[in-house]
Amino acid sequence: MVTYDLFKPFPELLAFTTTKEDFLHVKPRFTGNDPARYLPMRERLAGLLGLESSQLAFPEQTHSSHIGSVPDDDLPVFYQTDALVTGRKNICLCVQTADCVPVLIFDPTKKVVAAIHAGWKGTLNRITAKTIEKMKSEFSCSPGDLYAVIGPSIGPSKYETGLEVADLFKSQFGNWQEFLIMQNNRRYHIDLWSANHYQLKQPGIPAGHIQILQECTYLRQDVFFSARWEGTDTGRMVSGIMIRQ
Repeated sequence: MVTYDLFKPFPELLAFTTTKEDFLHVKPRFTGNDPARYLPMRERLAGLLGLESSQLAFPEQTHSSHIGSVPDDDLPVFYQTDALVTGRKNICLCVQTADCVPVLIFDPTKKVVAAIHAGWKGTLNRITAKTIEKMKSEFSCSPGDLYAVIGPSIGPSKYETGLEVADLFKSQFGNWQEFLIMQNNRRYHIDLWSANHYQLKQPGIPAGHIQILQECTYLRQDVFFSARWEGTDTGRMVSGIMIRQ
């Protein structure tokens, strides 16, 4: 599994991203319409982490900008949700990706964590910024206390997009030049790392509290699943974060 240097000073925190090596010879999925497929994968993931599968919280991702809060009792199904926030201990918030951006956030002061799935649609709709707002409004978090990592995802050199998507970013972000790159072939590439970094730093997370792993899933398909390289039927990595009791 991938772990993050930024989070190492916090022994109470579990934060990770799985790799292909953790699920050899299978293309794991962790939500969907077929429990017979995803429940064994959750069990296997829980075993790797030394947890029970009941401790894993997965949203039913739909490239939305909806953020769910984990309640104090049983875990519900988080329909049409792409980010989760909680102050509960021993509940691991998980998002699954295969090129999209996983963002993990920790507040060591309020003891709150968040996990975000940010594809281009979620990034366009500012799901990362909205998650920070939810942490502020529901848990009284201060952005200056937050720590955040941007995990393995498709890098700007390989994330080519059409003009219609580029125009959407231009209409929503005054600083779009920071994360829309015109390549020699006159096609735009999106820098989702920079776009989500901007949404982290704009509310006030200090630069030293943000880590971008800078591992491109498309270029490192030997380690990570990449939907652009392998097709949308490929497996998914899980990025998770949990505060231990």
